[in-house]
Amino acid sequence: MLKSQQQTQQQKQKAKGGKGIRRKRRRKIPNYILYWPYVVALVPVYDMNHNTWTRVQYIDGQSEEYPCRCEALLEKLAVMFHTTLEVVRGRAVLLDEGAECGELRKVPLVMFGNYSFVPVKCRREVVRNSGSLAYVVYPYVKHIEQKPGNMCEIVFKNPDVVLLIMQHITDVEEQMERTRNLHRAKEMEEQYWQYEICNARKAVKKIIQKQEL
Repeated sequence: MLKSQQQTQQQKQKAKGGKGIRRKRRRKIPNYILYWPYVVALVPVYDMNHNTWTRVQYIDGQSEEYPCRCEALLEKLAVMFHTTLEVVRGRAVLLDEGAECGELRKVPLVMFGNYSFVPVKCRREVVRNSGSLAYVVYPYVKHIEQKPGNMCEIVFKNPDVVLLIMQHITDVEEQMERTRNLHRAKEMEEQYWQYEICNARKAVKKIIQKQEL
Protein backbone atom coordinates (compact mmCIF):
# COMPACT_ATOMS: atom_id res chain seq x y z
CA MET A 1 0.00 0.00 0.00
CA LEU A 2 2.77 2.38 0.99
CA LYS A 3 4.71 1.50 -2.17
CA SER A 4 1.73 2.28 -4.44
CA GLN A 5 1.19 5.64 -2.68
CA GLN A 6 4.84 6.52 -3.18
CA GLN A 7 4.68 5.61 -6.87
CA THR A 8 1.52 7.74 -7.29
CA GLN A 9 3.28 10.69 -5.60
CA GLN A 10 6.30 10.30 -7.88
CA GLN A 11 4.03 10.22 -10.98
CA LYS A 12 2.27 13.41 -9.83
CA GLN A 13 5.59 15.19 -9.31
CA LYS A 14 6.83 14.07 -12.74
CA ALA A 15 3.60 15.34 -14.31
CA LYS A 16 4.26 18.73 -12.67
CA GLY A 17 7.79 18.75 -14.05
CA GLY A 18 9.47 17.51 -10.88
CA LYS A 19 12.17 14.87 -10.70
CA GLY A 20 10.45 12.68 -8.13
CA ILE A 21 11.61 11.82 -4.64
CA ARG A 22 15.36 11.65 -4.17
CA ARG A 23 16.64 9.76 -1.20
CA LYS A 24 19.85 10.91 0.41
CA ARG A 25 22.63 8.38 0.24
CA ARG A 26 24.24 7.56 3.53
CA ARG A 27 27.95 8.18 3.64
CA LYS A 28 29.97 5.12 4.48
CA ILE A 29 31.80 5.57 7.78
CA PRO A 30 35.44 4.45 7.44
CA ASN A 31 36.62 1.53 9.55
CA TYR A 32 39.24 3.56 11.44
CA ILE A 33 36.36 5.66 12.83
CA LEU A 34 34.06 2.71 13.57
CA TYR A 35 36.82 0.64 15.16
CA TRP A 36 39.08 3.39 16.54
CA PRO A 37 39.67 1.58 19.88
CA TYR A 38 41.50 -1.17 17.94
CA VAL A 39 43.83 1.13 15.94
CA VAL A 40 47.45 0.77 17.09
CA ALA A 41 49.30 2.87 14.50
CA LEU A 42 48.97 5.17 11.50
CA VAL A 43 51.91 4.52 9.17
CA PRO A 44 52.86 6.49 6.04
CA VAL A 45 53.59 4.33 2.98
CA TYR A 46 54.35 4.96 -0.69
CA ASP A 47 52.45 3.54 -3.63
CA MET A 48 54.04 2.63 -6.96
CA ASN A 49 54.04 6.30 -8.05
CA HIS A 50 55.60 7.51 -4.78
CA ASN A 51 52.31 9.01 -3.63
CA THR A 52 51.80 8.98 0.13
CA TRP A 53 49.13 6.70 1.58
CA THR A 54 48.37 5.86 5.21
CA ARG A 55 48.30 2.30 6.49
CA VAL A 56 45.97 1.88 9.46
CA GLN A 57 47.24 -0.96 11.63
CA TYR A 58 44.81 -2.76 13.95
CA ILE A 59 45.61 -4.75 17.10
CA ASP A 60 44.43 -8.04 15.55
CA GLY A 61 47.11 -7.78 12.83
CA GLN A 62 44.83 -6.59 10.04
CA SER A 63 45.49 -3.35 8.20
CA GLU A 64 44.06 -1.17 5.44
CA GLU A 65 45.36 1.76 3.40
CA TYR A 66 43.88 5.17 2.59
CA PRO A 67 45.08 7.59 -0.13
CA CYS A 68 46.00 10.47 2.20
CA ARG A 69 48.56 11.55 4.79
CA CYS A 70 48.44 10.42 8.42
CA GLU A 71 47.56 13.95 9.52
CA ALA A 72 44.33 13.83 7.49
CA LEU A 73 43.15 10.77 9.43
CA LEU A 74 44.28 12.32 12.72
CA GLU A 75 42.19 15.39 11.93
CA LYS A 76 39.10 13.23 11.38
CA LEU A 77 39.74 11.31 14.59
CA ALA A 78 40.13 14.60 16.47
CA VAL A 79 36.77 15.79 15.13
CA MET A 80 35.23 12.55 16.42
CA PHE A 81 36.54 13.51 19.87
CA HIS A 82 34.96 16.99 19.47
CA THR A 83 38.24 18.85 18.94
CA THR A 84 40.73 19.62 16.15
CA LEU A 85 44.30 18.54 15.45
CA GLU A 86 45.47 22.14 15.83
CA VAL A 87 43.89 22.44 19.29
CA VAL A 88 45.36 19.08 20.41
CA ARG A 89 48.84 20.08 19.25
CA GLY A 90 48.59 23.55 20.76
CA ARG A 91 47.56 22.17 24.15
CA ALA A 92 50.35 19.56 24.00
CA VAL A 93 52.95 22.27 23.38
CA LEU A 94 51.63 24.27 26.35
CA LEU A 95 51.68 21.26 28.66
CA ASP A 96 54.99 19.80 27.45
CA GLU A 97 57.81 21.67 29.20
CA GLY A 98 60.45 20.22 26.85
CA ALA A 99 58.65 21.22 23.64
CA GLU A 100 60.16 23.83 21.33
CA CYS A 101 58.52 26.04 18.72
CA GLY A 102 59.91 23.99 15.81
CA GLU A 103 58.76 20.68 17.33
CA LEU A 104 55.04 21.10 16.72
CA ARG A 105 54.74 17.92 14.61
CA LYS A 106 56.88 15.86 17.02
CA VAL A 107 54.78 16.50 20.13
CA PRO A 108 52.66 13.53 21.33
CA LEU A 109 48.95 14.04 20.69
CA VAL A 110 46.69 13.33 23.67
CA MET A 111 43.15 12.94 22.33
CA PHE A 112 41.52 12.07 25.66
CA GLY A 113 42.48 10.25 28.84
CA ASN A 114 45.50 8.05 28.09
CA TYR A 115 44.51 7.60 24.43
CA SER A 116 47.27 9.37 22.53
CA PHE A 117 49.34 9.17 19.34
CA VAL A 118 53.14 9.21 19.65
CA PRO A 119 54.98 10.46 16.52
CA VAL A 120 58.02 8.39 15.54
CA LYS A 121 60.11 8.26 12.35
CA CYS A 122 59.38 5.11 10.36
CA ARG A 123 60.66 5.80 6.82
CA ARG A 124 63.06 7.87 4.75
CA GLU A 125 61.44 10.42 2.47
CA VAL A 126 61.67 9.51 -1.22
CA VAL A 127 59.73 12.64 -2.13
CA ARG A 128 60.47 15.86 -0.26
CA ASN A 129 57.90 16.83 2.41
CA SER A 130 56.01 13.57 1.87
CA GLY A 131 56.19 12.78 5.59
CA SER A 132 58.31 10.34 7.58
CA LEU A 133 56.37 10.20 10.86
CA ALA A 134 54.15 7.35 11.95
CA TYR A 135 51.75 7.80 14.87
CA VAL A 136 51.70 5.00 17.42
CA VAL A 137 48.83 4.61 19.89
CA TYR A 138 50.51 4.78 23.30
CA PRO A 139 48.35 2.35 25.38
CA TYR A 140 49.02 -0.49 22.92
CA VAL A 141 52.84 -0.28 23.12
CA LYS A 142 54.20 -3.25 25.08
CA HIS A 143 57.95 -2.72 24.78
CA ILE A 144 60.71 -1.46 22.46
CA GLU A 145 63.62 -3.52 21.15
CA GLN A 146 66.93 -2.19 19.80
CA LYS A 147 67.82 -3.19 16.22
CA PRO A 148 71.07 -2.83 14.24
CA GLY A 149 71.83 0.44 12.45
CA ASN A 150 70.44 2.87 15.07
CA MET A 151 66.95 1.50 14.55
CA CYS A 152 64.47 -0.08 16.92
CA GLU A 153 61.24 -2.04 16.82
CA ILE A 154 58.02 -1.29 18.67
CA VAL A 155 56.25 -4.44 19.84
CA PHE A 156 52.55 -3.99 20.56
CA LYS A 157 50.39 -5.90 23.06
CA ASN A 158 49.70 -8.34 20.24
CA PRO A 159 53.28 -9.64 19.70
CA ASP A 160 52.50 -10.44 16.06
CA VAL A 161 52.12 -6.70 15.39
CA VAL A 162 55.47 -4.85 15.26
CA LEU A 163 56.68 -1.61 13.68
CA LEU A 164 60.27 -0.88 12.61
CA ILE A 165 61.37 2.62 13.66
CA MET A 166 64.27 4.52 12.09
CA GLN A 167 65.36 6.03 15.39
CA HIS A 168 67.58 4.92 18.24
CA ILE A 169 65.78 3.23 21.10
CA THR A 170 66.69 6.05 23.53
CA ASP A 171 64.95 8.63 21.30
CA VAL A 172 61.77 6.57 21.13
CA GLU A 173 61.83 5.94 24.90
CA GLU A 174 62.13 9.69 25.42
CA GLN A 175 59.01 10.17 23.29
CA MET A 176 57.16 7.62 25.43
CA GLU A 177 58.28 9.40 28.59
CA ARG A 178 57.07 12.73 27.17
CA THR A 179 53.71 11.09 26.53
CA ARG A 180 53.47 9.85 30.11
CA ASN A 181 54.34 13.34 31.39
CA LEU A 182 51.68 14.86 29.12
CA HIS A 183 49.08 12.47 30.54
CA ARG A 184 50.00 13.53 34.08
CA ALA A 185 49.93 17.23 33.15
CA LYS A 186 46.57 16.86 31.43
CA GLU A 187 45.09 15.04 34.44
CA MET A 188 46.33 17.80 36.75
CA GLU A 189 44.87 20.44 34.42
CA GLU A 190 41.48 18.71 34.37
CA GLN A 191 41.49 18.33 38.16
CA TYR A 192 42.35 22.03 38.54
CA TRP A 193 39.46 23.13 36.32
CA GLN A 194 37.05 20.78 38.08
CA TYR A 195 38.11 22.36 41.39
CA GLU A 196 37.65 25.88 39.97
CA ILE A 197 34.24 25.04 38.50
CA CYS A 198 33.13 23.54 41.82
CA ASN A 199 34.22 26.70 43.69
CA ALA A 200 32.48 28.91 41.12
CA ARG A 201 29.22 26.96 41.53
CA LYS A 202 29.43 27.32 45.32
CA ALA A 203 30.01 31.08 45.00
CA VAL A 204 27.03 31.46 42.64
CA LYS A 205 24.85 29.42 45.01
CA LYS A 206 25.78 31.73 47.93
CA ILE A 207 24.94 34.83 45.87
CA ILE A 208 21.53 33.39 44.95
CA GLN A 209 20.78 32.51 48.58
CA LYS A 210 21.66 36.05 49.71
CA GLN A 211 19.40 37.54 47.02
CA GLU A 212 16.52 35.30 48.13
CA LEU A 213 16.90 36.52 51.69
